[in-house]
Amino acid sequence: MNKTIKIKVEIDEDKNIGVKLILIRSDPMNPEDSIETYHRIMIRPGDNIVAIRAANEMHLAMPFASSGIKGAPWPNIPDNEWMAVEAIVNLLHTPEQIAYRIQKDAEAKQLSKF
Repeated sequence: MNKTIKIKVEIDEDKNIGVKLILIRSDPMNPEDSIETYHRIMIRPGDNIVAIRAANEMHLAMPFASSGIKGAPWPNIPDNEWMAVEAIVNLLHTPEQIAYRIQKDAEAKQLSKF
């Protein structure tokens, strides 16, 4: 049985990066046991992407009963796939973008007090 992880990246208007993990389990001997499922990660400007990757890999490694992810446990996210995410984060999450997010979050927090 083969388990692979591919990544698709989506970006919203606030420069949040949505990482869609495409989890593929294939079994050439039993094609009916093959599955494709998904797991999503959101990375906002200023987020610690190393910690996000580690937390998600830990979650993926849990059995289905603990993680709720079909086909679990899953292997670690491949470095070559994650490097593409890091490149996009470094390109889009500039210091100015991070400052904008912090300001926006602070304003939202102030409005929520009323």
